[in-house]
Amino acid sequence: MLFNSYTFILLFLPLVAAGYFLLNKYFPIKWARLFLLLASLGFMSFWNVYFTLVLIFSVLFNFTCGSALSAAIVRGAKSKKPIFIIAIAANILYLGFFKYSNFFLENINAVFAGQIGALHILLPIGISFYTFMQIAWLTDIYRSGGFRYDFLSYCLYVTFFPYVISGPIAYHREIIPQLQSEKNRHFNLNNLCRGLFIFSIGLCKKTVIADTLALIANGRFNAPG
Repeated sequence: MLFNSYTFILLFLPLVAAGYFLLNKYFPIKWARLFLLLASLGFMSFWNVYFTLVLIFSVLFNFTCGSALSAAIVRGAKSKKPIFIIAIAANILYLGFFKYSNFFLENINAVFAGQIGALHILLPIGISFYTFMQIAWLTDIYRSGGFRYDFLSYCLYVTFFPYVISGPIAYHREIIPQLQSEKNRHFNLNNLCRGLFIFSIGLCKKTVIADTLALIANGRFNAPG
């Protein structure tokens, strides 16, 4: 589901926004956040359910590591550094497995005249963005302590559909306070107008400028000679 598709603009986005504010109006905030989380996971599943499973595993692993790191800092334990190193290394290996496995296999075959077959790995969309977002979060905990968010807020921060598939890399101290803000729970016409204006600018850049230039660029990429 592309951001410039009719499905997203006329169906998904209005329904999610309406559902979020209605739930905030009549129910405790946790239900609105849960709805937004499920909508974000559904958005990812629209591309491929496999992508969603990869994302969920990454979120669960990093939240566990972040909680363990925070607890170690509070206790003043010496395990702080090993936990941090293991968490960062695991994230890099997780990202590298999906992005560079076949690259390394090809080089091993070239150097050692091997016959190792390529792995049929589908690169999960957005994996670089949400991996580096979580690495930044872990690094902040390691350096400064704190930043122990509740599980639902953290999951929503990482999986939030406006940026999970194409960035930018969102910083937790910019996003989570907005999700937890009391005033942002309520519908605001001024915010809606601003959001539609900014969205329209991006939509224009995508459909008028980028898609037009793509006709030229794609022709060149398809005929490199």
